[in-house]
Amino acid sequence: MRRLIRFLRRPFFEQRLLARAAWSVVVARLATRILPFPAARSAARRLQPPARFVASMPVERVIWAVDAASRAIPGMKNCLVQAMAAEAMLSRAGHPCELRIGAAKNEAREFIAHAWLESDGRVLIGEYEAGRYTPMTAPRGADMPWPQR
Repeated sequence: MRRLIRFLRRPFFEQRLLARAAWSVVVARLATRILPFPAARSAARRLQPPARFVASMPVERVIWAVDAASRAIPGMKNCLVQAMAAEAMLSRAGHPCELRIGAAKNEAREFIAHAWLESDGRVLIGEYEAGRYTPMTAPRGADMPWPQR
């Protein structure tokens, strides 16, 4: 109930941005659950509403909205879902950004992966720790929208 009251006290443009971010996060989550990665990424972009409103927003506000929506909706606080949702919103609005996926091994030597979103060399979402994850790339000649360095 407190979240709803806080939401309703926000200015209309923030309510609208949060609603779009919530939509984007839910679409990204569903897409990653039922589709292969390239198709999920494409679906997340295609299912975005027209971008005129988001295009007028600073990138930081869009990232804030995606983070807030993913915290408010149970089961959405996932690095890949957040990065994919933010990428879909920002790229549809014409903001340049790149989804990155990296791999590492934890203390128990188990494989772990992490996703983050970059723009102009800075991390927008995903709390990337330089040196911890090795960015993964697609094999040469692969016709897949994988993140590449």
